[in-house]
Amino acid sequence: MSVATILLVEDDRHIAAHWRQAMEESGYRVIHETTAVGAIDALEDLTIDLVVTDIVLESPDVQLDDAGGLKVISYIALNVDPQPKIIATSGLNSNSSFVDLNFKKMSSVRALRKPVKVEVLLSAIGELLSEKSDRDALMGQSPEVEAILADQARTETKL
Repeated sequence: MSVATILLVEDDRHIAAHWRQAMEESGYRVIHETTAVGAIDALEDLTIDLVVTDIVLESPDVQLDDAGGLKVISYIALNVDPQPKIIATSGLNSNSSFVDLNFKKMSSVRALRKPVKVEVLLSAIGELLSEKSDRDALMGQSPEVEAILADQARTETKL
């Protein structure tokens, strides 16, 4: 079994160091980025199994990139296949509510409000990584479903 690769997108270096250490001690490979741009570059270059992203990211180029984590999530939804699982974190109530309302329906996304205890984060990571993708969960349901998914995969490959 291969080691899961986690992309940690967190601008608070103290939180990032604490979470990264815990994830690495749990056996995960961790890539850390502090901006949405850096995260998108990593997603283009690497195969990522799970993304832990802060919703609000400060950037040296921009005063406050308050859509930073949402940019990362949107990029994943539109451009990354296979899509990694996602944990979105935020300390702001308005953004946390936004994430809760908009991403709860997506089985591969979890929203956690900061402060997040490392045990809670590791538990969420373990749960998400152990879940099958939506496509994998549908496979084996019926020959008709498998045929539709296979046809969809062929169509996506041609694009």
